[in-house]
Amino acid sequence: MDSLPVHDVIVIGAGAGGLGAACRLLRAGLKCVVLEARDRIGGRAHTIDDFGYPVDLGGQWIHGSCEDNPLFLFAMKTGQIGHKSLDPNALGRRYVDPKSGQLLAYRRFKEAGKAFAGIYRAIDESKLTPKTDQTILEIIQEHWVQARSKLKNDNSKLVLDCLVNSIEEYDGPIGKLSTIAYKKPVGDWPGGNSNLRCGYGALLGKIVENHPKLTILTSQRVAAIQTPWRVFEKKNSTSLQKEEKKKQRGGVGAMPNIKSKTESFVTVTTVEGKRFRGRFVIVAVPLGVLKKGDIEFKPPFPYPLKNSINALQQVGFNKIVIEFESKFHPPLEAKHVPFEIIPLGEDQNKFRRFFYWGRFSGRNIWLGYSMSAYAKSMADKGENAVIQDAIDIFQKAFGRSNPKFPTVKSFQIADWYSDPLARGSWTYVPLGASYEDVRKLQIGMPERHCLFAGEHTAYSNLGSVAGAFVSGEKAADNAINLLGGRGGTSPVMDGSGSRHSGPQIFSSRRNGQSCTVQ
Repeated sequence: MDSLPVHDVIVIGAGAGGLGAACRLLRAGLKCVVLEARDRIGGRAHTIDDFGYPVDLGGQWIHGSCEDNPLFLFAMKTGQIGHKSLDPNALGRRYVDPKSGQLLAYRRFKEAGKAFAGIYRAIDESKLTPKTDQTILEIIQEHWVQARSKLKNDNSKLVLDCLVNSIEEYDGPIGKLSTIAYKKPVGDWPGGNSNLRCGYGALLGKIVENHPKLTILTSQRVAAIQTPWRVFEKKNSTSLQKEEKKKQRGGVGAMPNIKSKTESFVTVTTVEGKRFRGRFVIVAVPLGVLKKGDIEFKPPFPYPLKNSINALQQVGFNKIVIEFESKFHPPLEAKHVPFEIIPLGEDQNKFRRFFYWGRFSGRNIWLGYSMSAYAKSMADKGENAVIQDAIDIFQKAFGRSNPKFPTVKSFQIADWYSDPLARGSWTYVPLGASYEDVRKLQIGMPERHCLFAGEHTAYSNLGSVAGAFVSGEKAADNAINLLGGRGGTSPVMDGSGSRHSGPQIFSSRRNGQSCTVQ
């Protein structure tokens, strides 16, 4: 064996899950190092300040504004909680008539809102078992068609379609999303959503600043992870079958039936050939990276875990930020100012909505959401074609009163679907999968000294930044316990729904570790 230094735990990924794990390990006095493939921390929580006010290109909302949410508590403590909604009463929401471009006030479509509430009741009242599970679309299809037929106004029908499609913005595509999973075996945190003054990526940065002994190495893309594993002598088929069943009940697969043994440490190798050795590894990379096989695991995943990784899916959700040369938006002090515009009809398939960010920065800046097939095609279309599609919507909505429509000054596109370090935005449970697949990822491979963290392992609050952070804390506690040490300072929120009293992320315990972000 060579003389590589041995870390107690190697954390792969400096997104919310990896940082949650690393901070917990640091406070427990363990020697850990975080390897991050990007040249920054935060992962899919990425805040930029290029437009005069913080803009989140990834995670934007704190879901669950309550004391059980450690990131909400930290944001409150540091004065970073903004509004619980960008437009609480939707007074500034406008739908764009697909034919005339006229901006239509939200209050004109109360009938569409009532119709959507009726459709949603069909989901709540559905009684399904794993054997009879259906997609959300299959549950609501008939109710949706009937509700549409009762609406006399064509735009009301399009608004209803828009409301139904909004389910995807919070969970997943209705044509694939499991209804049982959508109803969730464990409830998410209460308290609604909150916006952040500093941005989500910046909030994670503040947490790192409060842990000055934390070692994070950026631009370290991992290529392979060699994990230790137990040895089995040759066994007959009956004993192997019993062992397989026993392991599957515990959430992990049976050990291979070969007579060999690897060293007792985890070895992590980067694409540049740099190696790190540790007693445990916590893998906090996105689900899409695991699905693609961008990191080689030696030995490979056991089949039950591999099947769960393949069964879960990720939403394609991209953002664009556009700044125009001059303002075409009405003055903020004017009556009924549109803060949010929602395209209808075919335009809705391209961009779900645009928020007027100029209300914060004083510049003519808009933040747009794109999902589904269009988001997945952005890389093929090219950024100029994507921006032109967005401009066409703005010209339709505002061009009638402004014949000399301003040109684009700058823009930025966050294409998480095509990003090789993300390969998607957040995890959802499709038909054919279940939350048991999430639980298997949450359990990981402790017998191989390998655990997982990230939003895809968050049995409660799946798909959220805070859920990812807590999953990292949980993985760290498990590693600490397996290494024979003491875990964090409080219980964590896990699949049982137990209370999380929050991490000590307001101060760090100094334990002699080197502390830098490199």
